[in-house]
Amino acid sequence: MSTKAIDVAKWFIKNNLDSPRNTFDGNMKLQKLLYFSQLIHVAKYGKLLFAEEMRAYENGTVINDVRLTYRDSLYGLIEQSENMLVFENEEVTHTLELTASIFGEMSAKELSDLNHELSSWQIPYRESKTEQPHIYKTARSIIRPMDGIFMGDVKKVKQMLEAYDDYDTSKVSEVVNGVTFYYDPDEITLNEELLSMLENLGCPDEAYTLTFDEQQGVIIS
Repeated sequence: MSTKAIDVAKWFIKNNLDSPRNTFDGNMKLQKLLYFSQLIHVAKYGKLLFAEEMRAYENGTVINDVRLTYRDSLYGLIEQSENMLVFENEEVTHTLELTASIFGEMSAKELSDLNHELSSWQIPYRESKTEQPHIYKTARSIIRPMDGIFMGDVKKVKQMLEAYDDYDTSKVSEVVNGVTFYYDPDEITLNEELLSMLENLGCPDEAYTLTFDEQQGVIIS
């Protein structure tokens, strides 16, 4: 595996997806984009995008080496990002473009909330909070890629990608209680009444589509 998490981070930075830049939120958003790109890559290609250790922190999943580099050496990282070449591996490029398309417009808080819906974060984070010596608490926060818990979240991401693939670029999405709803803003207005209805649906799947019928109104499928 030749792709490094720091190089994936540079791609996101080059495309101005670490917003607001040089802030805690910018760093947090970058971390979440890294994790969702990891999940998407496994969902699409059955292999990890990068091998660096992932940990379950309070605000979501973190690749600590990248977090610290962004915090302590951002301007050098920006310069490297501006000068980086495209990835030779087309699968990597496709994964990053897909991640940017689906999640790039979300805020750090929205991405963190979405990350909190995933069991691969919930379980190690909960275990890291047990009353154990610090060394054990740290070890328990590690997210185990490709284990059953992680692959359960990959399955959810596959469902989301299948729904996303059904739509052209004119469609947008809204995440409600961890569930992604895709819709055409020219067809449907996501007002407070509709949002309230979506919040109380209790949807079993991870992604749905919203369409409008003149007789039936909004249809969720």
